[in-house]
Amino acid sequence: MVFAGNLGRAQSVETLIQAAESLKHLSECKLVLVGSGSMLGWVEEQKAQKGLDNLILTGRFPPSEMPQFFSRAAGLIVTLKREEIFAYTIPSKVQAYLAAGRPVIAALDGEGARVIEEAGAGLSCPAEDSAGLARCIEQLFNMPPEAREKLGQSGREFFVANFEMARQSQRLVEILENRISEGRGMSK
Repeated sequence: MVFAGNLGRAQSVETLIQAAESLKHLSECKLVLVGSGSMLGWVEEQKAQKGLDNLILTGRFPPSEMPQFFSRAAGLIVTLKREEIFAYTIPSKVQAYLAAGRPVIAALDGEGARVIEEAGAGLSCPAEDSAGLARCIEQLFNMPPEAREKLGQSGREFFVANFEMARQSQRLVEILENRISEGRGMSK
């Protein structure tokens, strides 16, 4: 399972650490954290103090390397703190994960979780719910590969239909053309 991106306060890395601790019994299940940030030192300390051999810290990689990490992951993890502002946003990470065609595991509130559920792209629990995150990770880990592939494919299809730039640009052009033609019809 891969978490890629900033390891900062907003990402609720505490939730990741607590979930990793809960998943120690699954020796084959690894949480790979790709990235860095203001909480990296704390994460390293927690990994050592708690003996989290299931937590792998890779450091930063350029964005061009992310598809390699994503394609090899059983699932992609996104977490945020429980704050009202975050409930109104869809993290760009969610879009990147959907585009990658891999299952998404989310500990989010609001719009981000709604998108994952609506897309049928993975599993979610409330923000900062480390027990829920651990359950989602374990559930995905124990799924047959075909079921995980189906989640990833559903996410990819949702991304193409709702977030892919060329398609969205075309939709915007159509909306504008309709509005312009409606305006012309009114001025006659």
